[in-house]
Amino acid sequence: MKGAPTSVKVSTYEDPFMKLADLLTERQNHNKYPRPQPEVFSGDFHDYPIWITAFETFIQGRTKTSDERLYYLGKFTMGEAKEAIRGILSLDSQETYVRAKNIFTSRFGNTLLV
Repeated sequence: MKGAPTSVKVSTYEDPFMKLADLLTERQNHNKYPRPQPEVFSGDFHDYPIWITAFETFIQGRTKTSDERLYYLGKFTMGEAKEAIRGILSLDSQETYVRAKNIFTSRFGNTLLV
């Protein structure tokens, strides 16, 4: 019939491909931005609460082993903060990362000093 509206039926095979294309486009757009990371911590008491939260979110939450976490502790520290853990950065054990974080908490996380 002339003039009658025709309905376009989308194939069930096209729908998953469109979803995949959308996901890939979204992922590509997401990868354009730099990955968030904590700033380098120098030992300032005022910066510690923000820095440790960023470190735990962006590094601790995304790494699997304590060796990786310890490496990043060294990478994202300098000055007084790095000196505080310099002696244990080269140790290789599961407890080393916990020890390093405890050193930071006792030295820089004391809320009475802030």
